[in-house]
Amino acid sequence: MIKVLFFLMVFSSIDAFSMNCRQNYRFESFFLGAGLSFDEEVERPSINDEVCWRSGIKFGERAIDRARSERDEKDCYEAFDSGAEQGLEARQSDMEYPQYCYDIGLRFGFSLLATSARDGHTDIVGEDCVEEYEKGYAASMANRPITVRPDTKLAFCYRTGYQDARISGFY
Repeated sequence: MIKVLFFLMVFSSIDAFSMNCRQNYRFESFFLGAGLSFDEEVERPSINDEVCWRSGIKFGERAIDRARSERDEKDCYEAFDSGAEQGLEARQSDMEYPQYCYDIGLRFGFSLLATSARDGHTDIVGEDCVEEYEKGYAASMANRPITVRPDTKLAFCYRTGYQDARISGFY
């Protein structure tokens, strides 16, 4: 009986991210929400999960609180910014300290890149990214194999469109 109670206590303490926000647009909603905590100006994407969005905001706030308690707040913001910049370009180079802030920024950048390509925000990702998203979407809908792109950002945009078409019935 004690083992069952312990299991239920642990299971009930698992946050929304670990249960619901790991897949597709939910993942993006989570990390875009986290970006709000880091003072990023982010519009809700056209496909958004409100629970994950709010959970992401809380997650970001907890990361900043942790950085404050460790007297690393300035470094945390800088690491986030570095990660966000790299994610928006679909690349990852040197990690910044504190790593948890960098990781949030990197995932925020990837999420911003995917949602901006999907929503046609050429001012954020450029026309070429939006075009590659549309090509990937069309290729997937036509059941053609994925085409490899030499540029990592354009490849990311293409793959995002390709994957979106595959799961478009779920949106």
